[in-house]
Amino acid sequence: PVTVTSSEMTRFMMSLRQAVNLIFTATNMMEGGEVFVFKMRSVKIDNLARALIKDYSEHTPLAKAVTIKYTKPRPGEKFHEELLSVQERERVVETRDLLILLPLLNPPYQKLPHSLESKAKRINYEEYISHNCVMSPEELNRFIKDNNLGCQEL
Repeated sequence: PVTVTSSEMTRFMMSLRQAVNLIFTATNMMEGGEVFVFKMRSVKIDNLARALIKDYSEHTPLAKAVTIKYTKPRPGEKFHEELLSVQERERVVETRDLLILLPLLNPPYQKLPHSLESKAKRINYEEYISHNCVMSPEELNRFIKDNNLGCQEL
């Protein structure tokens, strides 16, 4: 069986291409101390397991018998990821694809770094938690297909 902690557990997810673009964009924009967060969607781990089992079973007959076993969370394991907290909201600026947390140790953080002046705008972001932006099962299937994350035919 595939082990899943909870049907409600969520995690953020990005493709390899998105991760590489984040690195190049952050390297180009950084001035020092900023935290760059890609505006990504999240998935329910249960939906991800079901989608991958379904994809795999289309290529391997034995996978049709795969089941999901639910377990209890491990000590300290969180049900949802939090990438930006309420306490950080006054230091967040955004671009089309990024949330950028300005450094606390570089007062006054109210002023945007030079490299961000034309690219980012100040916002009052509440929090960025994975249960607030979950992909539907259909969106997840499209994400898996578009990013070649499923079973590849041999």
